[in-house]
Amino acid sequence: MEILAPPKSREFMAWAVILVSFASLCIAIAVVILGVRWYTATATARLDGSLKIVRGTVLVQESRRLEWVAASDGMGLGEGYRVRTDDASQALLTLLDGTQINLFPGSELSVEQLRRLRFSPKSLSMVLSYRRGKVRAEIGDDGAYKRDFKLSLPTADATVQLQGGSYSLDSAGETVDMKLRDGARASVKAGGREVEVRTGQRITVVRGQAPSAPVAAAREMAVNGRFQDGLSRWASGNRDVPRNSPAGKVEVVQTELGNAVKLSRTDSNATHAETFLRQEINLDVADFRMLRLFLQLKVNNQSLSGGGYMGSEYPLMVKVQYRSEKGDNWLVYGFYYQNETDNLTTNGTMLPQGEWVTYSVPQNLMAAEPAPLRILAIEITASGHDYESLVKEVSLEGE
Repeated sequence: MEILAPPKSREFMAWAVILVSFASLCIAIAVVILGVRWYTATATARLDGSLKIVRGTVLVQESRRLEWVAASDGMGLGEGYRVRTDDASQALLTLLDGTQINLFPGSELSVEQLRRLRFSPKSLSMVLSYRRGKVRAEIGDDGAYKRDFKLSLPTADATVQLQGGSYSLDSAGETVDMKLRDGARASVKAGGREVEVRTGQRITVVRGQAPSAPVAAAREMAVNGRFQDGLSRWASGNRDVPRNSPAGKVEVVQTELGNAVKLSRTDSNATHAETFLRQEINLDVADFRMLRLFLQLKVNNQSLSGGGYMGSEYPLMVKVQYRSEKGDNWLVYGFYYQNETDNLTTNGTMLPQGEWVTYSVPQNLMAAEPAPLRILAIEITASGHDYESLVKEVSLEGE
């Protein structure tokens, strides 16, 4: 004989089945909703950047391929690609948001990740790997984009989170130097330490070490420019001295302002000569925006008026030798205190005799034509017949 459950028990079981089924349905709906939300929040689409060949032959390497091939102007560059410039080439990689990556000669970069959210196309995830050379990254200024932009530095075993502005990178072996400009901010992680860097600052990262403390981005190129160590790092001598005529002298002397260098010549008998100081600099400035020349000087004597017969013989001149795309060039600045015979004074500035003068070249040297790519040397010269001039300080600062 079948024993039936009491009515209340059957009712309870029915409600239990209904509630469990409803709960299962709710869970299933929630899982679907969360899954859809997760997918819409994380689904990505790959992007390509556009590669412009500025000059020379640029090489690219595709993902999972060993050979390097010549790039074509305007080609797309996506995840897994490497791009390389040689000593005579330059390239520009432009990303979707307007970010531009300038690869100067002798540089290499790879694209590790370049994506946007499929359902939020203004949200970008970008990871580039800086390999070597001089590279400048200028983040797009379109505020509509939300960027997660990382830079990997494998040679220095470091990573950098970029936040707007402009970044200049240069490397030497396992050392990477980075400068920030135009409102840039960055977080640099290396050696178990994280350092915040702001615009107008420079930081150095060495493999196996924590990042250095940020310092001002401006760089002084002239070493021992105040002659506190005498003539250390400076070469000196004379040029174009006629036979049986006296050469000039280069001396470190004490003045009321401290150490200075005196360039002088006497008893010339109206013969030409040139006395000089020279410092080799050999620094790449292709990515610099500003180059300033500053002097503290005094002209005591000149027997040849103005800049001499050809406008090229001053009792004191400062010359910057640089290399451009068109070859080697000079920027010349002459100083004198008298021009009684109305000689040429090309590139000359008249100063009071026997007084210390602080002089800053008003022009940005990076605006010279043709534009500097590398500063080769700086020279301080005195030329003409009899002359005596002093230099207390010379500064060539770049940023």
